[in-house]
Amino acid sequence: VTWSTGDALIATAAQTGLITGVAAGATTIIARESVSGLSGTKALLVQEPVNSVALSAANTTIVVGQTQPTTVTLLDRFNAPVVGRVVTYVSSATSVATVNASGVITGVGKGTADITATSEGKTSPAVAMTVDLVPVSRVSVSATPTPIVYPSHAFPATVQAFDASNNSISLAQR
Repeated sequence: VTWSTGDALIATAAQTGLITGVAAGATTIIARESVSGLSGTKALLVQEPVNSVALSAANTTIVVGQTQPTTVTLLDRFNAPVVGRVVTYVSSATSVATVNASGVITGVGKGTADITATSEGKTSPAVAMTVDLVPVSRVSVSATPTPIVYPSHAFPATVQAFDASNNSISLAQR
């Protein structure tokens, strides 16, 4: 089998079958069987490596339990977008904010966490995410039966907090 490419200015082929990208562009890989002369081809796209990573979030302040998607931009050395690359995300303080494999940040506890994205060894500047506690708009106390206290009496009571939309919120989010 002999190996070649459709455009040696885009990629070269060693006779071991190893293909090496030379410049960004599209070409084909050609494998030719020497006895029959039959050949097969496969399209090949050579891209520039990632040169820089940028990460952004529309909101950098969220509350516990809230999520915030991020946008990652990968650029090559010519500042052209690079697509189809693996990106990993990291939170500096997972007790404050976590970030999943899709770049969605979730508020976990009060504080600030730096979120970064990395691709091909290049890491973005950090996005500082501030996580606040869920604001309480109303508190309800209920006790059954109605408590009678003389001179002191312990009774079971339930305390429930509500946000501005009257949604029940866990006191753990406070």
